[in-house]
Amino acid sequence: DEAKDLIASNLERLGKLQERLYAEDERAVLIVLQAMDAGGKDSAIEHVMTGINPQGCDVKSFKQPGPIELKHDFLWRHVLALPQRGKIVIFNRSHYEEVLVVRVHPGILDGQGLPKELRDKDIWKRRFRSIRDFERHLVESGTAVLKFYLHISKDEQARRFLDRMALSFDPDHAGTALAYDKAMRERNRLLRDQVRNDGWYDALEAQMASSGATLHDARLRVLDHLAEAQAQAATAFPVADLALEQAEGGMPDTAPELRAALAESRGRDMAAGRSLVGPHRSDLAAVFAAKGVPARDCSTGEQKALLISLILANARALAARIGAPPILLLDEVAAHLDAGRRAALYDEICLLGAQAWMTGTGAELFADLGARAQILEVTEAEGLSQVRPQ
Repeated sequence: DEAKDLIASNLERLGKLQERLYAEDERAVLIVLQAMDAGGKDSAIEHVMTGINPQGCDVKSFKQPGPIELKHDFLWRHVLALPQRGKIVIFNRSHYEEVLVVRVHPGILDGQGLPKELRDKDIWKRRFRSIRDFERHLVESGTAVLKFYLHISKDEQARRFLDRMALSFDPDHAGTALAYDKAMRERNRLLRDQVRNDGWYDALEAQMASSGATLHDARLRVLDHLAEAQAQAATAFPVADLALEQAEGGMPDTAPELRAALAESRGRDMAAGRSLVGPHRSDLAAVFAAKGVPARDCSTGEQKALLISLILANARALAARIGAPPILLLDEVAAHLDAGRRAALYDEICLLGAQAWMTGTGAELFADLGARAQILEVTEAEGLSQVRPQ
């Protein structure tokens, strides 16, 4: 309740400050959000910025650059998206992708058309310098630059991916996860404050045990659904063997067992300042079945193929459950696959009979679909998106 009151108070203050920013018409605000996939960027924007007038705030998402953007320097499209005086702009991902993703995937750099002599060992130093100079110029021109990196571990990222699949089977899954997290946060606060009131712990542990056991069971069911869907499909993508592993010890099987384990662990948890038992300690382990290699040790290309395989398996399992294929939303998936795997993906989507929406930087990425798909070009002019059939 105290946190809710504080958030409400801050949102009210944020709204007043935005009105002042607009009225003075002297400064602008650029908010830069960086995070891994499932890191919470969209949720942060949704919850934190609810107190802001949307007419004075724009959110800009930067995907892989398109043909026109590749004809310019790497900062060009970010300059076009900067806020005018009196406005706020949020970069959902940003110019930092140019020294992160591009550095990890040299193929993206190949498409930027740089002269050979500029693609030397110092290219990243020059880009870092360009970014610093760019941001310094903004600040000296009256634009406040606020940068946030939302960090989650790879294990937490994998759990969130699994929970998103569980949510596709059970809409109540999100509420269960939220109830567990809320009770755990309250218990962790008691642990950090060295509170020794058994009554408070009993009440919170009962909530954690009930929602935690349900959460764990739902995750196990998802793994069963995916395994069955993968076993029954003829696919060009590698199959992943999945399992839930506990970071420490084992996960209790039932709600009463989980409650007893939480009570028994109070001493250790108090020393650690956090809860050491429960489904939040579960890790999703994946193995490239054909090779017997853990996914974390596979190449980047193999990891992408495994991820797509799981998404397709999720779609097949859902189709078997509800009797109709689901809608697939695949953002920038084509750019991360070679031509052979792209064609295989399109064939499997069509075999599913699913309605699939895929984004890409050029129509050529979808050429293998032929007459099986409708291609739409989305452009933006003066803040408005325009859609034209190709």
